Amino acid sequence: MPDGTEIRFFRDSVAGRRGEILDAATTVFYRRGYDAGTMREIAEAVGVSEPALYRHFTGKEDLFDEIIRQAGARVRSEVVPAIESAGPTEVRRVIRELVADRRTVTTTYLPVIQTVMLASVHNEHFLSVYRDSFTTPLTDRLLGVVRALDEHFGVAVPEQEL
Repeated sequence: MPDGTEIRFFRDSVAGRRGEILDAATTVFYRRGYDAGTMREIAEAVGVSEPALYRHFTGKEDLFDEIIRQAGARVRSEVVPAIESAGPTEVRRVIRELVADRRTVTTTYLPVIQTVMLASVHNEHFLSVYRDSFTTPLTDRLLGVVRALDEHFGVAVPEQEL
């Protein structure tokens, strides 16, 4: 990150060396961008050789794909259950609580999502992985919540409008 701190997003959810590699790679890509970041820099940040890095990932694209997939999985596992478990009258409060801790959002989620989105915007492959990992699953799950709210409050919304 600009102040020199490292992104530590994956180590809690991805076991072992892979979690360390994902964090180091995300830090490198956040600081330098996907195109400028190198496998050598990532290996140095983790403290392994480049060949050791390639034992975990076939290349930079494979590594970035895994960053996208794992980030999507973590966001889905932390955000969606909280919203789905809230009763109809609690959804607003739960969403407010999820974003209220701006420090957590800014230091934990924002750098990872920003890194993913900046690389994905001009890369059709990454955009596809992003859609499959973030957009489609989140949209599908959150639409279920919206439909349940509509039903609870008696709101009739034609299916094509959702």
